[in-house]
Amino acid sequence: MYDSAKTIEDLFEENDRLKQRIKELERSESDHCLAERALRNSAERFRSLVEATSDWIWETDYRGIYTYASPKVKDILGYEPLEVLGRAVTDLMPPGEAERVAEILAEHLERPKPFQRLENINLHKDGRIVVIETSGIPIINEWGHLEGYRGIDRDITRRRKAEEGLRATFKAVPVGLSIMKDRIFRSVNQAWCDITGYSDPEIIGRSTRILYEDDAEYERVGRELYPEVSEQAIASVQTRHRRKDGGIRDMVLTAALLQSEGSSLETVVVLEDITDRNRKEQDLRESQQFLRTIFDNTHDAIVVHDAEGRILDCNQKMLEIHDISREEALESSFLDCFPAEDSPGELQKKLWDRVMKGESFQFEQRARRLSDGSTFEAEVAVKRLVLANRPLILANVRDITQRKAAEAALREREETFRALVENCGDGIVRFDRNHRYLYVNRFVIEHTGFPLSPGEFIGKTFEDVGFSREICDEGHEIVERGFVSGEIIRHQFQQPDGLWLDVIQIPEKDDSGEVKAVISSARDITERKENEALWRVLFQAAPLAICAVGEDRVIMRVNDYCLRTFGYLPEEMVGRTARFLYFSDEDYRAAGEALYSTQYAMKELRMRRKDGASIWALVGRSYLDGTSDSGGSIIVFQDITSRKALEEQLRQAQKMEAIGQLAGGVAHDFNNILQAILGYTNMVLMSLGTEDRHYRKLKEVEKAGEKAAALTRQLLAFSRRQVLQLGPLDLNAVIDNLMKMLRRLIGENIELDILPGSALWKVNADRGQMEQVLINLCVNARDAMPDGGRLSIETQNAWLDDGVCARHDGAKPGRYVQMSITDSGCGMDPETKSKIFEPFYTTKGKLQGTGLGLATVYGIIRQHEGIVQVDSEPGEGARFKICLPVIESSEQELFEEETVLPPGGHETILMAEDDAPLRFLTEEILKMAGYRVLAAVDGEDALRIYRGHAQEIDLLLLDVIMPRKGGRCVYDEIRAVHPGIRCLFMSGYSEDALHTNFILTSGLKLIQKPFKPPDLLKMLRRELDGSRSEASPEDRRVPGVSQRASA
Repeated sequence: MYDSAKTIEDLFEENDRLKQRIKELERSESDHCLAERALRNSAERFRSLVEATSDWIWETDYRGIYTYASPKVKDILGYEPLEVLGRAVTDLMPPGEAERVAEILAEHLERPKPFQRLENINLHKDGRIVVIETSGIPIINEWGHLEGYRGIDRDITRRRKAEEGLRATFKAVPVGLSIMKDRIFRSVNQAWCDITGYSDPEIIGRSTRILYEDDAEYERVGRELYPEVSEQAIASVQTRHRRKDGGIRDMVLTAALLQSEGSSLETVVVLEDITDRNRKEQDLRESQQFLRTIFDNTHDAIVVHDAEGRILDCNQKMLEIHDISREEALESSFLDCFPAEDSPGELQKKLWDRVMKGESFQFEQRARRLSDGSTFEAEVAVKRLVLANRPLILANVRDITQRKAAEAALREREETFRALVENCGDGIVRFDRNHRYLYVNRFVIEHTGFPLSPGEFIGKTFEDVGFSREICDEGHEIVERGFVSGEIIRHQFQQPDGLWLDVIQIPEKDDSGEVKAVISSARDITERKENEALWRVLFQAAPLAICAVGEDRVIMRVNDYCLRTFGYLPEEMVGRTARFLYFSDEDYRAAGEALYSTQYAMKELRMRRKDGASIWALVGRSYLDGTSDSGGSIIVFQDITSRKALEEQLRQAQKMEAIGQLAGGVAHDFNNILQAILGYTNMVLMSLGTEDRHYRKLKEVEKAGEKAAALTRQLLAFSRRQVLQLGPLDLNAVIDNLMKMLRRLIGENIELDILPGSALWKVNADRGQMEQVLINLCVNARDAMPDGGRLSIETQNAWLDDGVCARHDGAKPGRYVQMSITDSGCGMDPETKSKIFEPFYTTKGKLQGTGLGLATVYGIIRQHEGIVQVDSEPGEGARFKICLPVIESSEQELFEEETVLPPGGHETILMAEDDAPLRFLTEEILKMAGYRVLAAVDGEDALRIYRGHAQEIDLLLLDVIMPRKGGRCVYDEIRAVHPGIRCLFMSGYSEDALHTNFILTSGLKLIQKPFKPPDLLKMLRRELDGSRSEASPEDRRVPGVSQRASA
């Protein structure tokens, strides 16, 4: 390596090696000369290099005292080398700098280490400031101790001044400048900070990502800008930056390459804020678009021509009128739109010349459509303009075809209106401010009686025409009110001759709103006034509640019948909205929707009387004048409460009828099944002793069967399809016979009071059914008093009039026996009370009641043509009133107590039963009693057997309903040939074979299924013996009916 290519550090290292080598040579006598020569050569090379370099080379001891200074020190600091030796490093520096460097020097002397390019300020011998860049390495002896430092100083004063000038320029330039490396800020000027809002410390060392709205924009700029900078050395891109305060600005970035090292780029970037420029450009575009939009959307066609009349531009309306494209329009001229045939060509030329001289014209002319040559009426305004020293002609063209047509139509309407005003049936007059006539129509001329023509009225006052003082005064007052109020005024008055006039004053105002005239219309309403008087008479005399209401449903007038219907005084109804006639806001709203949705409406509504009572009304509404213009209406209320009650009774009767049909449909087959179960069970029980181990089990089967039979009879009873065996009955005796049972039934915690009526009339009733009613009502009362209470049963004679009977379907006025059952229980609310007679309705818990008890009571009493009433309030107990019609016959009921089992016999019985198990059971019962039995499977079979054994048969035992022929038909055919034949019918349910309206036909005997064998044998024996005595209360009950029923 050449010496000139070596660095100072290389020379220092080589010198050290030579020194080491000299020491080695000193150890060796033989090498001494060689070492001395090498040392001299090395020192010479070192001296030549030191003198050749432009830098100052120095050495210090371990205290920082110069021990060597190269000659270049004089060029840099002005000192001779000897003047420097022995002086401290800091002696050549200003005081402040000397202190700073002393701290650095102390650190390096304490912990020796190399240093490079440390800047410090020195004082030239002549006092000038010299900026030095110094580098040095420590000198370590063979013992590892610091001997000093050896280094080199370079004068960078001129470079530093250039850098400071460049930096000042960088900072002061008004364009945003930054120096960055790999998009990391190294330096920014003030303009950059002003644009971005960041200060210098906030941005230096940070990525340019902080200036972008999102990563996508940051990456886009990176992709588009820096590859081009790398290739072209300079590039630009538009982007959007986010300022520190969050504001978004439009920017142009221009980047120039400073240096590149592989993929690393150092660039200077110019930042230009173009937000305002973009905004101005956008404003300009929007302004142009705004003006163009207005230009294209004006009502008139706007056309710009050159001096020769060629079209240079036009708006959208021009294209629409002519139905052409813009290109077609730009190929046309003014004369194409207004051809010479509509006006002389010379006239057009003169007009054009005058326009070119600056005159403006507006005229109407027929124009020609450029698309098809058709013409239309046009209003044209032409004016000369000069733009950019270029004369232009601006033409506004308006299609006035419709306006022309409208003007013609207006003239026609005016003529029509004038004809209507002249010939209408009202007097039309127009007055000025001084009440002078400005116009009168023909009606006024004909009906005032003055010999004046229409023209002679004009300009005259009431007095000038000749009206009476009374009419003049009233006329002036009415007209003046029209001028003063400025409002439409309606007034009715009667003239001295009895003529009624309805006058409407209409103010006619000018543009400032001042009344300049009053138009008066007078109509003869004498006939209407007479009709109104008649209407008022009818309004009061009508047997309907009528009221007149306003648009807001405020009552304006009511008739007397309306007051009586709702129980109010006139002042309590007039002036109020009709809301108080309804129970709730929802009812009021629903009524409004129903009544006001059409011109005429009718609706059944529940209304409220003053006393709070509810009534049903058929409500009709109609507008007062037949239209909705007046807003007023006439409301008519017809009280239909009684009709609604009858309808409810009819619905209840229909419901009972439907359930009765259902009950009857199943009763026959169900009772046949129960007959077999109970019959065989009873026969087995009679054959067993009470101590038998199966006896109690069979008794439970029997009880279950009896309950099922009772349930079927209850279904038939509440639906009034139970066949009754009626007779004269004393209700006091019924109550007396049931006393012991009732006391056991209601329990010891309920006190029972019996209040029998004296000389009680007898009723035509079925004893068993009446006992059923009494038991059910007592059970119902017991359940209403779980903690005890008082139950009273009272009977009395009563007379029901038409008013009472009208509330109960089928009831007839006359004598009745009333039985009242009153309890002190929990009572009932109105909703419960309205449902208690419905089948299966119960207030008891699940599995605690069938819901048939009171329904059964209702069915039985209604079947007896009686009525049931209930009075109850919550917490006040309940009272059930049963009213039964009195029997007029004096026949007495006789009761027999049978305490022994009926005896059998040896007679012959013809038995007909279509159900095989029942037929076998009945046959076995009869045979066990000693009877001879002839069994038939149906009616035809029974007749066949009878014809073969007519002389042997003592009694007929017939099922009512059988295939081929029923029991009643069999009986009637046999009785026709054998009138004295005895017969007993069996039935689980009979539709109409043995009864009329479910009352047993006189002379017929019936045992209802399911029955017990003893009951059958009792009735057979009685019929065979011909006994006419009545059975005991137990016998008179329909066999199989349970003595306890569910309430």
